Amino acid sequence: MDQSVEPLARADRSTITKVLEADIVFGRRLPDERLVEDDLIARFGATRHTVRRVIDDLSALGLVTREPNRGARVVSFAPSEIDHLYEIRGLLQAQAIRRMELPVPSDTIAEMRRCHEGHLLAAADGDNVRVFEWNNAFHAALFDACGNPLLSAEIAAFAWRTHPIRSLGFTDPDYIATAQDEHAAIIEAAIAGDRDTLVSIDQLHMMRPKDAYIASMIARS
Repeated sequence: MDQSVEPLARADRSTITKVLEADIVFGRRLPDERLVEDDLIARFGATRHTVRRVIDDLSALGLVTREPNRGARVVSFAPSEIDHLYEIRGLLQAQAIRRMELPVPSDTIAEMRRCHEGHLLAAADGDNVRVFEWNNAFHAALFDACGNPLLSAEIAAFAWRTHPIRSLGFTDPDYIATAQDEHAAIIEAAIAGDRDTLVSIDQLHMMRPKDAYIASMIARS
């Protein structure tokens, strides 16, 4: 059994999925790490049927892969796959910003500031789950301003697919501080109506975790 986590009382499918999702998002389970059914059964006091359904749920979220003779593993990405994912993210996010009314409307700015303040407070408290949630809310507020809900939904979906890549930064104080500075700069560019700067900062902000993930791959190889 994995000794890095405490056993939990009998848990239902939804609870187990959320716990394992957090384990993956926050890097407590590493890329390509096996999810052993017997270990999960022991940890959660769950039936094998429930554990298999949880693995199905995590697979549907893009966090786990199943392969013949290898079982279930935390998703890992080849460098080419990372490039392709981030190419699409970059195109989608840049297009959303190009569609936005600028300066960004005051109600959107207010929501972005609210999320930014929440992010600051969560980081000060050392609450990485809330840091993650406020970060997602900040970017949702920004991209919802593009006026195309299908486009903003696709941006969110591709951000979700890259959670295992982004996870390296969620517990690093220096990384979090840099992200907060970039959030503040994004707000200022949105207020100023500076589209080129907004695109530039957003692309830099998006690519930082990709670079950290590739560096970690090189270090592990």
